[in-house]
Amino acid sequence: MAVLLVTYDLRQADYPGYPDFHGTIKSYDWTELSKCSYAIVTDESPGTVYGKLRRFQHEKDHIYIVALAAPWTGYGTKSTNEWLRERL
Repeated sequence: MAVLLVTYDLRQADYPGYPDFHGTIKSYDWTELSKCSYAIVTDESPGTVYGKLRRFQHEKDHIYIVALAAPWTGYGTKSTNEWLRERL
């Protein structure tokens, strides 16, 4: 299984696809890294994950899916730090 970074800038405040966008992210084993960044665990490729999210994307939004790997460093919540330590 891979850990992928899902980072995005959703530019339309009330776009109707956004609840499904976030629901798709949260259908994986996930942790929130910041307001617009999640780490997810999946066997899927970044392209496959993007294909699922893109259905809910407004044309002005930015979305990137990037593979993550150890080592990593940072500071956040205890639960996020533990999640990353256990999966990377």
